[in-house]
Amino acid sequence: MNLQPLVSVGLPFYNNERTLPDAIRSVFAQTLANWELIMVDDGSSDGSLGLAESVEDARVRVISDGENRKLPFRLNQIAQLAAGKYLARLDADDLLHPQRLEKQIAYLENHPETDLVDTGMYLIDDTNILLGARGLEPLRTSPAEALRSAVLNHATVTGKTQWFRDNPYDTSFVRRQDYELWCRTCEHSIFARIPEPLYLVRKGRTEPRKYMASLPYYRRIFYMYGPRTVGWPRTLGYVAQTYITGAACVMLSALGQKAVVQRRKARALTDAEAADGGRALEAVLSVNLPVQKSSSVSEDELTGAGD
Repeated sequence: MNLQPLVSVGLPFYNNERTLPDAIRSVFAQTLANWELIMVDDGSSDGSLGLAESVEDARVRVISDGENRKLPFRLNQIAQLAAGKYLARLDADDLLHPQRLEKQIAYLENHPETDLVDTGMYLIDDTNILLGARGLEPLRTSPAEALRSAVLNHATVTGKTQWFRDNPYDTSFVRRQDYELWCRTCEHSIFARIPEPLYLVRKGRTEPRKYMASLPYYRRIFYMYGPRTVGWPRTLGYVAQTYITGAACVMLSALGQKAVVQRRKARALTDAEAADGGRALEAVLSVNLPVQKSSSVSEDELTGAGD
């Protein structure tokens, strides 16, 4: 019997007590069973760690050092810990479509030249209602396209574990670390997309304060990769645009707007997508997670979180 998992699912979390159980359920709902789940706590102060540790399954590992080291550090840590040939991303407030791992691993096995493959996404709200889809357009991976907009849907990416080890996230980018990574690696890597929604992301709103905090990282990326990719005039145009959008955020805040709608809009679902997304949600939310008998977390607390 081969005990080595084919794919490692990396799930970093920080104070995700409300959404973490459903994220874990979505891994257990996968049609491909040869996985391991690596959950890494980033210094949570709520009940997230207790929930993660209460799951009883030999395929699940929970790592916690009590520190808050931020997402890029944890993603690099997961890559080093992973035992699988492939590594898949999952954010703690999102869900995997039940067929995500099966389809992405099949693609990577059939296209061994490919380093990373992403997918499209369903958008859901806080009550797990389907809202739309996005990220299904053809993939463009030239350096200019990577600079113009992050080419891959970060949380949907699955790829060779060794690629992630060879190309670690820059931990100085506590925001937009994926954007910087794609700009740095697109010229010597092969990226691909499965144009199906195989990931369910919670449609949120970006607070002006949080978006403003991302702008310096955009500017760093433009200055790092722009001049040799698109030239100085276009680079300075990109930088100038960050100041314009930043000013717009300040104005929205002054007017009492609490949120800025995400820039990438979703499109309406087709009938087939609506049916598929509904089946995916039903499959995920019906999973009863195995809970340690000695755990202080009750089964209802863990498996009923998404009801």
